[in-house]
Amino acid sequence: YPSTLRITVVERVPVVVKDYPDGPHLFDRDGVDFATEPPPPTLPYLDTDNPGPTDPATKAALEVMLALPPDVVAQVGRIAAPSVASIALTVADGRVVVWGTNDRTDEKALKLAALLTQPGHTYDVSSPDLPTVK
Repeated sequence: YPSTLRITVVERVPVVVKDYPDGPHLFDRDGVDFATEPPPPTLPYLDTDNPGPTDPATKAALEVMLALPPDVVAQVGRIAAPSVASIALTVADGRVVVWGTNDRTDEKALKLAALLTQPGHTYDVSSPDLPTVK
């Protein structure tokens, strides 16, 4: 038998928040709904039908959020994932980012960081080889 017992506590960190009738629910990087409380001020809202750790759309949205550089995450107000093939971000100032699928997410994240410095309303990185600004 071991003579000592080691316990490691890993605190869950909110990545997105979703509104429910009983209040805002915080979700961690794995899609686990771990708290019902007011979110931190810059936490993006999640728009999916059935958020949770087994929902493919939730997983895809979280993968996108985790790939974004911190300065871009700070600008995101909402992430919508009605399906894994149609992910979109809304920046806090109302600009829209068409993400598409979560294929080539790291490449899209790099392109988006550069695109957001350009004037426009719609930023499309769904094809990272041909990103566009309208």
